Amino acid sequence: MSIDATKHNVLKLGADLNTVIDNVKTELSENISVLRNQVTTVNNYAEKLVHQTNSLMGNRITTIEMSIDATKHDVSKMDADLNTVIDIVLLDQAATCKPNCANGGVCFRDNMCKCKPFTEGPRCEKVICEDKCYENGGRCVGPRKCECPENRHGPNCEQYYCIVPDEIDQRLSIFDRKRVTISSGSLVEDGNFVFFNCSDVDELGYEPWNRQFKCHNGLWVESERDRNWKLGNNGAFPACRKAVCEPECLHGGVCFKDDNCRCKEFLEGRRCEKVVCEDKCYENGGECIGPGICKCPEEQSGPNCEPKSVYYISVKTGWGIGAGTEAKVYITLHGQKGKTDKIYLEGEFERGGSNETRIEAKDIRPITSVVIGHDGSGMSPDWYLEYVSIYVENMEEYYVFRHNDWVEVERDVLLPRQGLDEQKCIDSFDSGHKWWPKWSAIGSKDKYVISRGRRMSLRECKQACINLQDMQCKAVMYHNFRKTCLAFAVSDTHYFSERHGTWNSPVYLRTCKQFD
Repeated sequence: MSIDATKHNVLKLGADLNTVIDNVKTELSENISVLRNQVTTVNNYAEKLVHQTNSLMGNRITTIEMSIDATKHDVSKMDADLNTVIDIVLLDQAATCKPNCANGGVCFRDNMCKCKPFTEGPRCEKVICEDKCYENGGRCVGPRKCECPENRHGPNCEQYYCIVPDEIDQRLSIFDRKRVTISSGSLVEDGNFVFFNCSDVDELGYEPWNRQFKCHNGLWVESERDRNWKLGNNGAFPACRKAVCEPECLHGGVCFKDDNCRCKEFLEGRRCEKVVCEDKCYENGGECIGPGICKCPEEQSGPNCEPKSVYYISVKTGWGIGAGTEAKVYITLHGQKGKTDKIYLEGEFERGGSNETRIEAKDIRPITSVVIGHDGSGMSPDWYLEYVSIYVENMEEYYVFRHNDWVEVERDVLLPRQGLDEQKCIDSFDSGHKWWPKWSAIGSKDKYVISRGRRMSLRECKQACINLQDMQCKAVMYHNFRKTCLAFAVSDTHYFSERHGTWNSPVYLRTCKQFD
């Protein structure tokens, strides 16, 4: 009974307040009407005071209306406070709601629920979201909780992204601008660029091949500089397809990318239609007539029409018993530019003798090694070789390859280059000048000689200096009229010279010729 009496008193108080407000409004309205009549009467008698009176009365009216609005606000606030009091009183009682209020709603009267924000309905059973959630295709699954469609994200599904499927073609790889691989199931933000590459270790010729795509409004959009290229995915996730080249690649070329052929060696052009040769072919006056096939002018040969070199090849047979051979001796020169064919040497290789062969062959300089052997023919084929000496005509290059051992049947011998510095240079001589050896620089004189009074050419004189064993020949003096050769050589403890005193004829100092 006390609760019902309280409710009755509160409601009666609210009704009385409303009655007071209505009476005040009625009285004020009547006063305003009277005042307006007075103003009208004054206007009829004093036209000069019309504007002043209107202004004064207008301000007074405005003040009265503001007072009325303030009164209404206070009454509304009082009414809200009364409702709050009522709710508090009611909530203190054991109100029941069947079924119960959902989503955190409060049962404040029997079978009446007070709902939290973004829930509504008699039992607060309905959840709602912001309008943008629905506008962007989202689904409201909780109070202000928006579930987005597949290609959107954000609080209200306002942002797009592209999805890399969980299962993609094993040949396909995806990476960003920093070449970082993007794995299956990854999300790519809207506006980002990625690269697709469809290739396999043992297979070529598939698109996309290092092609650029952009995530735009949740779609995979082609963004290639090559505007003529189209994969044909129409916004879907790209899939591999066979590359297309029209017309087809020529001469065995492979279509590895749309309208791009990967050509074999010595072929080029968009369709591999052009045959080419090495630059040396053109440099040496040759004509390219096929892939890597060079047609040479007369007196030139080789894959690239290399000019031929003239080689003077000398071999020295040892002095021992049976050192000579009746077999046919051959040699192959090896250099940084390749190797020569097998060259058979001229002459009879008797013990203690020297044999020289002049041969024209392709330029393989600098010579780094030789392979020498014989065919095993004759009664005594085994051969004792001391050294091989080679001079290259017009190049001022001298080479020596020492063996000092037997060359047996069917066993070729590889001899590396020797000289001042086998690794960095080849032996040569300067152009000749006056020179006075320092005779006291090294100990006693030795017995080695070169010419023994025999006449020889300047080339033979220099080559004899290179061939000298046990001591290193440093210089030769050549008498151009007498055709005689004198040498100066040293070892660690000795020196020899075939002439003491002043050397009047030109002296040629042994030097180290550099090469690339």
